[in-house]
Amino acid sequence: LPAQTTVNIAPSASAVSASYTASWNSVNAINNGTIGYGLAGGGTPVLSSAETWGSWSSSRPATQWLEYNWAIACLISKVTVYFWADNATMTGASSGVAIPASWKIQYWDAATSAWVDVTLAAGQSYTRNIASPNTVQFNNVTTTKLRMNMNAQSNSTPTYAAMGVTEWQVFTTVTDPTIMVNASRIVLSDVRGKKTGTFNVKG
Repeated sequence: LPAQTTVNIAPSASAVSASYTASWNSVNAINNGTIGYGLAGGGTPVLSSAETWGSWSSSRPATQWLEYNWAIACLISKVTVYFWADNATMTGASSGVAIPASWKIQYWDAATSAWVDVTLAAGQSYTRNIASPNTVQFNNVTTTKLRMNMNAQSNSTPTYAAMGVTEWQVFTTVTDPTIMVNASRIVLSDVRGKKTGTFNVKG
């Protein structure tokens, strides 16, 4: 059988959007391949403001989202998220940029014109790591849109913290290119397993 490879398709998104982006940050940073995580000023590596997405403002809402769009439907089964923060508090943060209190992945269901939660694979959960990547696997979905919804930490007032992401990777599994040879012809297949050409062998 042809080998299969996991590929990050986030860089091929036709559009990247957010519910809000601070003016000194960039939503396009989340799929530019520059990975960093940890506390601002001491992360791995230290990234500039323009190399991260952040949602800080004077009026910070309870939720924020990031979204990818693709020109064609993609088969997706895994994401990895790298968070950043300048507030190390894990619970009850109400200022600065803090890791989300919770987050989840949704896909666009074209049949119902609605956002639907992915179904996590057995044993998976949405982790909240600040010093390491957050990877979650789920049942395959085929979609043109994927969204990450984040709930902010807050105090009892409530006043909410902002949130930050340096990179959001989205993975699909593709079949590696193959070449099949017999006595009379060579058959080429592309990464999707689709036959791309047949060449007759003479001699």
